[in-house]
Amino acid sequence: IVRSLRFRGILVRDQSIEKAYEGTFEWFLTDKRTGQQGSEYHMFSEWLRGPESLFWLSGKAGSGKSTLMKLIFHHPQLLEHLDHWASSAHCIKAGFFFFDQGSFPLQRSREGLLRSLMYQILNGRIELARKVFSQQWMDYKSQGASLETDWTWNELKQVFESLLTFFDKDLRLFLCIDGLDEYKRFSESNDYQEILELLCYAARQPGVKICVSSRPLQIFKDIFQHRHSTELHKISARDISLFVGNALGTNGTLRQMQYGSANLHSVLVKEIVEMAAGVFLWVRLVVNRVLTGVQNGDDSPEIMVKLNSLPPQLCGENGLFIRMLQEISTNDRQQAAEMFKLAQCARLPLTPLLLHFVNKEASVAIDLWTGKTMAAEAIEHRRDLAARRLASKCVGILEIADSPSSSQSVHRGSPGERPSPTIRFIHKTAKDLLAKQSVWTQLFPEQCRQHSQLDANTRLFIMYLGFIKAARGT
Repeated sequence: IVRSLRFRGILVRDQSIEKAYEGTFEWFLTDKRTGQQGSEYHMFSEWLRGPESLFWLSGKAGSGKSTLMKLIFHHPQLLEHLDHWASSAHCIKAGFFFFDQGSFPLQRSREGLLRSLMYQILNGRIELARKVFSQQWMDYKSQGASLETDWTWNELKQVFESLLTFFDKDLRLFLCIDGLDEYKRFSESNDYQEILELLCYAARQPGVKICVSSRPLQIFKDIFQHRHSTELHKISARDISLFVGNALGTNGTLRQMQYGSANLHSVLVKEIVEMAAGVFLWVRLVVNRVLTGVQNGDDSPEIMVKLNSLPPQLCGENGLFIRMLQEISTNDRQQAAEMFKLAQCARLPLTPLLLHFVNKEASVAIDLWTGKTMAAEAIEHRRDLAARRLASKCVGILEIADSPSSSQSVHRGSPGERPSPTIRFIHKTAKDLLAKQSVWTQLFPEQCRQHSQLDANTRLFIMYLGFIKAARGT
């Protein structure tokens, strides 16, 4: 019964989130940072150790919420703080990271949330599972009933609420839920009310503590306004400064450059931190542009002029994403538009190996795949080609992410295996931006006339049809 809760892709988002840059965000749990806004720095660890049941980590898109939530969930000091709260009780932790770009609906749904949390809590805890699933267990033993795997929301909600009642004096539960704003129902509408009511119900149970993160949407502000919270983009300036200083400091040429009477490195760190307004993703993109400029021979005034011309925000009609898309050359726009459409329409993982066959006939793909074993060298070669193609055509809007389940050898006849790594948008906000027809009309007018979503789906169908035929050896 517990195994039936598990689903494909259950751990993908957690494992694919980049680790925090060395030295950043550690203070959030360790209390080692003091000084500016010191009271806010101490708030989270105090909350972990204290009686309050819910903490809301909010922040702008791209501010590093998921990175921090991953650090929190896996940090060795987390259980030390929770043990102080739990006293002599045993504490269990479970986490879920909503993934809007996930290949499977359960990665971003309320059903996926509850299935994942209950699987983590009950896996290996047979006695607790028998109590929670008492009726299902009796039916299975007495009647040999089949184990239902198509769990409904009402069934999951009922079992989850029953599970929560077992946490009190002797057993405690800590839940870490990231990206609440990326939640979608199977109907694709964003009705947060029911899931928020369930989380608030869970937080009222005496043995439960919950940390949630999201963008500061109004519905979350209304629900969490009286709870412990912090806005990440307002307290991460030192972390951004550390990242920028180290990232730029590795370039020997830049370290020697002056800007007026000051060292260019110091000027850039100060300017980028101020312009970023707490958005780590913006910083990462801008640092890459600065280093590319240095590599191309830009002098100090040119670097500063280019930096000051950049939009200080990621999104919107005048944001950095739009600027990046405008910089795609005329010759590359056709291929860039095709790759953006494929990435948007794909319902299964879009991989470099599949992308390799996008402009080939299906028969060619089948001939190349049937009965072949693709060793690490072949996978790496195609990955490198795809990375170069994406970098040159898509200006960083699409990226290649390692698959947590990647293997050294992929055989097309092996059930359940698929090429890795995968291609995805650099951030949910970039995907959302390119979902707007107005953006396509503005930036890709010729491609809008030539291609439709139907064309992209047809291309995907041919690619996956070739994959299926190859896997069957036909």
